[in-house]
Amino acid sequence: MTATALEKGRKKTNLTTLCYIEQDGKYLMMHRVKKAHDINHDKWIGVGGHFEPDETPEECLLREVREETGLILDSFRLRGIITFMSDKWQTEYMFLYTADAFHGQLVGR
Repeated sequence: MTATALEKGRKKTNLTTLCYIEQDGKYLMMHRVKKAHDINHDKWIGVGGHFEPDETPEECLLREVREETGLILDSFRLRGIITFMSDKWQTEYMFLYTADAFHGQLVGR
């Protein structure tokens, strides 16, 4: 597993991915409880994260899903780009995906 941008001493990018993985009408969700000061603390969200340097949206999507779930996506679709704007933090651009085919062994983190 690779070290995160913060562990390497770099500022996190404002580019992220988020994926809703569906199978048989059900969605894989993550319950965010590890980081106390996480904006998504105690929320159920899809799978995703910040881009690494020089990654494309698809590369980030595939890496984040593999790191967080152990799954390898076989079929996914870009649904849109969401822009989060605030006067309190940097504008974030989120590439939103859905996926409906995958293989691998689901792991918990």
